[in-house]
Amino acid sequence: MLYDWQFNDPNSSEDATDVGDPIYKYTTYGSYDVDLNIMLAAYPKFVFTKTKTLNVTPVPSISFKVYNACENSPVTIVNDTKLPAGVVGTITYAWNFGGAGTGDPITTKSPKFTYDKAGGYQVTLTATSNGCTSTLTKNANQFANPVAAFIKKGNCNLEEVEFINNSTISLGNTGYAWDFGDNGISNLANPTHVFQTPGTKTVKLKAISEFGCEDESEVTFNLAESPKADFTYSDPCNLTQVQFTREGSIPAGVNSIYEWDFNGEATSTNENPKHLFSTIGFKDVSLIVRSANGCSDVITKSFPVKLQSKADFAAIDVCEGEEVVFTNKSEVAAGDLSYEWRFGNGDNSNKTSPKQMYNINGSTKTYLVTLVANVLGGCSDSITKPVTVNAKSDASFTTSISGRNVSFVPTTTDVNNNYNWRFGNGGRSNEMSPTYVYENVDQADFEACLAIINGAGCLSETCNNVSIDLVSVTDATLQKIKIYPNPSTGLVNIQLQEDNGEVELIVMDTKGSNIITQNIDHVQTYQLNLSDFAEGVYYLMISNDKGTSTSKLTITH
Repeated sequence: MLYDWQFNDPNSSEDATDVGDPIYKYTTYGSYDVDLNIMLAAYPKFVFTKTKTLNVTPVPSISFKVYNACENSPVTIVNDTKLPAGVVGTITYAWNFGGAGTGDPITTKSPKFTYDKAGGYQVTLTATSNGCTSTLTKNANQFANPVAAFIKKGNCNLEEVEFINNSTISLGNTGYAWDFGDNGISNLANPTHVFQTPGTKTVKLKAISEFGCEDESEVTFNLAESPKADFTYSDPCNLTQVQFTREGSIPAGVNSIYEWDFNGEATSTNENPKHLFSTIGFKDVSLIVRSANGCSDVITKSFPVKLQSKADFAAIDVCEGEEVVFTNKSEVAAGDLSYEWRFGNGDNSNKTSPKQMYNINGSTKTYLVTLVANVLGGCSDSITKPVTVNAKSDASFTTSISGRNVSFVPTTTDVNNNYNWRFGNGGRSNEMSPTYVYENVDQADFEACLAIINGAGCLSETCNNVSIDLVSVTDATLQKIKIYPNPSTGLVNIQLQEDNGEVELIVMDTKGSNIITQNIDHVQTYQLNLSDFAEGVYYLMISNDKGTSTSKLTITH
């Protein structure tokens, strides 16, 4: 017999066969007319035909999602299996969860299932409708929960407190979230944290697995108060001790000790020490404050020690109308110095060794003079010394003439003054109020002079004409002289403008005592050696029969 099957599948071009008992898979569900044609091989023209209608039921379109869960929480399955649109039928479900646990019945459309232990499992769904079955397998995970635990090391605020993480997890990896209770957080496994205040602290640790499973632990503890180490220091210079002043804070009612380290050069346990650094350059200074409650703090500061000048000057007190000569003796190890002088009367100068004239208006005054020596990029130094400008005594006098007898009365009478009278004819006196007899003269005018050296060594001189009513004579004067250098270190040159004949030279101290008396004859230039004399002020008096000249000498070494 010959067979001819026609399956009449419109979606296929191979929907025919000559097999006796064929199997055919339709491309889709639906109602189909199946034709069977049978022929005898000997009589092929005789065809027997049979047609039947076949209903092909659709296979369920299986689909589901697995929502993994952390340990002790159910894995949730959302089932989206369905039949094609327009197809009426019922679907039944059979689940195999692939492991031991508890949950919904296996026939539940969208079950929940909690596995007994963490791990990975295979979930299989078998969906059946009208005798047609579909199967799908997917992976499910019951993620392990971490166990959060930790301990801390450290007992003081302002110090690093160490947190040691003892958290565990049976399967997988864990991350961490720390909350220190003072707005501080960390994601490190074993962090450290500095608490700014003492007292009770509660720290929380949340352990989070790589799949989001969490556990939390907290520890409450108490922190003792730490000292706060800090200090300030004065301008660091190589010639001046640096003053260190402890600042910061220490716990109330708790004894503390202080440990200073001055760049390894020296140490101190004073609260506010001083230190002179031996060299210039950057220095590291450390302060450790240790309190009796076991807490401590340390701070290190670095700063440059700068080159410093050494300010000094010399000046000799002067008399009214004289300039004060300032001799600068400032020094510095290297570099150049610039200067600031403040003379105490509102005047200033930037010269190295200036001179200053003071106007005291007849009253002795003392001025505080300050010299500041500056070195570029380094430390300045200053020194203040007093300078006194002494007033001169009033050397005016009156006379009372009776023939050749003249009485001289000074305006200023002070037993502390030295009075030197010259009567113009070679006569002299050291009395306060002398009476002088002009002997062996006929008639003349004489220049009588009073030189007063007061207690401060200041010389004032007044000359008045004294007329003896006898025969008139012509007065002569000593020619001008030049004295240099002045101030001098000892050798003084005296130059007369012309030959003045025999000249008497007297050097007096400030008390009016003669310490040198020399006569020089017909000499215009003469050198006086005062090198062995002490520094100070002296008076040089040069006279002959024509007159007298008095000058002030200053000796410096």
